[in-house]
Amino acid sequence: MNLPEEIIYKILPNLPVKSLLRFKCVSKRWRSTISSKEFIKEHLKKSSTHPNCTYHMITMKFKHRYLQGEQTRSYSLPYLLDGPTAVIDHHIPRRENNRCHLRIWGSCDGVALVTSNAADMILLFNVSTTKFNEIPASNPKERYLGDHIVYGLGYDESTDDYKVVCIDDVSNPKSYKTQIYSCKSLSWKKVENFKKGLVPLDDPGKFVSGKLHWLAEAAVEDGGGGGGDLDIVSIDLAEEKYNIVAKPENFSTSIPYQTMLGDLGGYLSLVSYAPMLDTYVWVMKKYGVRESWNKIWTLSDFADPKTYVRGAMPLFLKSNGDILVAFGPCVAVCNGKNKLHESRAAAIDDLFRASVSVQSLVSPFGDKDEGGL
Repeated sequence: MNLPEEIIYKILPNLPVKSLLRFKCVSKRWRSTISSKEFIKEHLKKSSTHPNCTYHMITMKFKHRYLQGEQTRSYSLPYLLDGPTAVIDHHIPRRENNRCHLRIWGSCDGVALVTSNAADMILLFNVSTTKFNEIPASNPKERYLGDHIVYGLGYDESTDDYKVVCIDDVSNPKSYKTQIYSCKSLSWKKVENFKKGLVPLDDPGKFVSGKLHWLAEAAVEDGGGGGGDLDIVSIDLAEEKYNIVAKPENFSTSIPYQTMLGDLGGYLSLVSYAPMLDTYVWVMKKYGVRESWNKIWTLSDFADPKTYVRGAMPLFLKSNGDILVAFGPCVAVCNGKNKLHESRAAAIDDLFRASVSVQSLVSPFGDKDEGGL
C-alpha cells in the first residue's frame, strides 16, 4: 500500500490505539509516523475532543456486595452515556491482593500515576499501550509508617513536560514538603512548601488549567483537622508555586456537609453532600473566576436523599451539559432536571472514587522513551 503521506496523516489520528499499534508493523514509514511526537499530540487532541467520548474510559473503585475488600473495574464511557439500560457489572471483578495495595492517583493524557504500599514504588502507566515507567521515590529512606503523603500528575505545557507532585510531612510533621518529578530531567526537585497551616486531604491532585488542586484543612494545632472549613489549594506546574482558589460564595464545607474536589470534563468541580440530606454539584465554568461557579446538579431533583446515605458522585460532564452521576446502584445521565439514561450496577454497594481517562499514545517515559511506543 502506497498512500500519499497527507492522506495517511488524515486517517490515522482518528483510529483507536490498538489499531495504531498493529499498523506500526505495516512499514517503517508508518511506524515512524505513528511514533512521532507530532502524531501523538494530534491523536491525543482528536481522542480527547471526540464528540461521543468514544476513546474515554472510566475506572471505578467500589465495595462489592458479594466480595470482601475494594474492587476496581473499568468501563467504556460511551457505554454508560448512551448504551441501553443494563447491568454493568456483568461478571464478578477480581479481588485485589490485600497485601499489595495499588493506588491510582489520577491520570493525565492517558498516563496513570500508580503507587504501591508494599514498596516505595511509583509507576507511570499507559493503560492503552501497556507501557509503564517506574520512577524513583522521593527520599524513601526518610519515610516511616504513618507518614502523610499525597500525589498528583499533570502536564506543563510551557516545557512540554509531564510532572509528578509529591507532598509529604516526612521531614517535619508541621510542614508539608513539596517535591516535583520531571519526566524530562528524570529527577526530583524541591519547591516551596505546601501552604502554611494547611493539611492536604488524602486525595489525588485534580489537574485543571495547568494546575494541580487539593482540598486542605487547617492543621490540628491551628484549630483544624476535625471537619472544619476547607480551602482549595493549587500548584501551578509551570511556575511551581502555590495559590488559593476561591470557592463559590456562601459555599459551606462545615459539618454535617462533606466536600469532594473533582475534575468534570476539564472543569474544576465541588461536591457537597450530607447523609440523609442532599447532594450538590458545582463547576467553575471559567477557571479562576469566583463568579463563574455554577450549581449544575442536585440529588433531590431526581430521588429522595434519605435513601442514599453516601449521597451521589458525579463522574463526567459533557460539553453539551449532560452529566453522568452515580447514586446507589444507578449510573444516570442527566441534563438539568431531566434524566436521559440510566444503567444499573446491582452488585455495587458503595462507590469510593472514580476517574476518567482517555486512550492515548503518550509515553510514560516522556522524551526518554525506550524503544519507541
